[in-house]
Amino acid sequence: MAGNAVGLLLVGTHTERLYGRLSTLTVFTLTAVAAGAIWVTASTAGLVPLGDYTVGASAGICGLIALQVTFGRLSHTRADRRLARAGATRGLLATGLLVISGLVLPGVNNLAHAAGLTFGVLVGAHVPALPAHGGRPLRAVERVLMAAVLVAALVALGFAAQHLVVRLLQPGG
Repeated sequence: MAGNAVGLLLVGTHTERLYGRLSTLTVFTLTAVAAGAIWVTASTAGLVPLGDYTVGASAGICGLIALQVTFGRLSHTRADRRLARAGATRGLLATGLLVISGLVLPGVNNLAHAAGLTFGVLVGAHVPALPAHGGRPLRAVERVLMAAVLVAALVALGFAAQHLVVRLLQPGG
C-alpha cells in the first residue's frame, strides 16, 4: 500500500499537470475498474489463481503510467518535447520496476498491472492533454462522461463500504 501511495504521488501529480484533474481521475478509475474486471474474469475462468485479495490502486497507477507513455509518443512542440520524453522515460522505468517486482515479490497481481497498462494506452489515445501541452480543452460531452464515470465509481464504493460493514458486523465475520 505504501508503494501504491508513493506511485500515485509521483505518477499522479505529473499526469495531472499534463491532462488536468478530471482526466487524471477518470483514467485512473477506468483503468483500475477494467483491470479488476479482467482479473475477476480470468480468475473465475481458472486462467489465473484466485488470490486472497487484490487491491486496484496499482492497476489505476499503471493506467496513468501508460497515459504518460502515450503522451510521450505523440508529436509535440519543441517546448513540450523534453516534457514528453521525460514522461515516456519515467513511464517506461516504472513499467520496468513493475515487471521486476512482479517477478520477485509474492502476491503481486501481474495480470491487473498488464490490464491497467493496456487500458491506459487505449484510453490515453482518446484523452486530450491540456492545451498548454499541445492538446485541446475537453468538450462538454467529454466532461459529462468523465463526471459520470467518477460518480458511478463513488456509488460503487459506497455499496462496497456498506457491504463490508454488514460483513464485519455479522457474528463470526
